[in-house]
Amino acid sequence: LESVAEKVEGGFLLNGFKRFISNGYSADMAVLFARTPVDGNSKALSAFVVEKGMKGFEVLRRLEPTASHDLVEFRLKDLKIPAQSLLGPLGEGFRVAMQTLELMRVSVGAAAVGMAHAALQEALAWAKSRVQFGKAVSEFQGVSFQLADAATETEAARALVYLAAIKKEGEAGDASIFSSMAKLFATEAAFRCIDRAVQIHGGMGVLRGSRVEQLYREIRPLRIYEGTSEIQRLVISRNLLKKTQRSKG
Repeated sequence: LESVAEKVEGGFLLNGFKRFISNGYSADMAVLFARTPVDGNSKALSAFVVEKGMKGFEVLRRLEPTASHDLVEFRLKDLKIPAQSLLGPLGEGFRVAMQTLELMRVSVGAAAVGMAHAALQEALAWAKSRVQFGKAVSEFQGVSFQLADAATETEAARALVYLAAIKKEGEAGDASIFSSMAKLFATEAAFRCIDRAVQIHGGMGVLRGSRVEQLYREIRPLRIYEGTSEIQRLVISRNLLKKTQRSKG
């Protein structure tokens, strides 16, 4: 993160560049994070609420991901904002960001469960109606086992997302690790479920405009949004190792 907020009379002066900002085109306000060196900590972050129409705030372009999503690039050039635009204490932006990520990771997991469920329903309907070699393809063991695996993974992901949401709402001490688990498992499981649905559809599954083809494009970014699957594994493993060290101590 390279954007910088310099403290000036009456507020802050922001300069920097932002990419992959969700809802950046349609929203009227944005929450931005910038470096604000505090007490000798040159890497300290702070969060700010900014209105898009302010002088020095420029939307450079809309990005076009594989799935429909409002993504933009911002430029901040000598953007002066009042002191009350600071969100939370100065230098505490990282904590604000992590609390937000905990919530958003659960919501991304929930979206993935919905996509997996939709793909399973499409696969079931197709497998029961598509006839090959004189019988529905659902009667072939190779296809029926894929349906069974997809259903099992979808329900496992749903249960983990529910658990993560309960822990987040209850402000449990381990809410962070469970939000990462839910995001990791649900998005990866949904990707496998949707891939199976495409495979079951055969050639029809890769035709642009089909429901499973659309889901295939839409699920891929979810394994990246709000922290990649690799980042989730890092968060989970670090939490586990810290917990083990505390128990030994």
